[in-house]
Amino acid sequence: MDAAYPWHLFDAQDFLLHNMEANTGKVENSTVKGKLIMEEGAEIFDSYVDEGMHYIGAGTKIGPHSYLRGNNSIGRNCGIGESTTIKNSILFDGVKAKHLSYIGDSIIGEGVNFGAGTQIANFRFDESVVNVLTEQGWVNTGRKKFGTVVGDGTKFGVLSCVMPGKTIGNNCWISSGVNVDRNIGIERKVFLKQEKSL
Repeated sequence: MDAAYPWHLFDAQDFLLHNMEANTGKVENSTVKGKLIMEEGAEIFDSYVDEGMHYIGAGTKIGPHSYLRGNNSIGRNCGIGESTTIKNSILFDGVKAKHLSYIGDSIIGEGVNFGAGTQIANFRFDESVVNVLTEQGWVNTGRKKFGTVVGDGTKFGVLSCVMPGKTIGNNCWISSGVNVDRNIGIERKVFLKQEKSL
């Protein structure tokens, strides 16, 4: 299976999840409609797991009031918390999204931290296929739903957002309130400049 671009990992994920044996671990006060594959020490509490296939890595805690839908792979020692939705995404180890975030159709690197209210947009207003700007030029993803690819160690401030198809490199700081509407390279710090009048 070829994976020339990051979004090809979704097809690989679907194949692997389909062929893995379901294993429901520690689930408390939660509704589970989909297939769960949970490693040792993973926990889901006070949450909703919709139809689809969901891999949860060792030591990961999901809840309270989290919502999983589509097919998801969530790595080891992640924290998915209060009113956060993960939809059809791949999260590598150590990702934290503890408060009021939406992560849809995205690939998130190791150790990424989402501040409260971070939103990943995954659908264009004109409902067209999402294109991604690469070093070789614009590439058609073939997907109407595609969020972002975020490199390892990046941090998002509260109420930041990312537009569909934008990519963010390793070890970036995306400050609170920033709207990421273009690709961000590695080790960049992006701040919102404000003017106030009283």
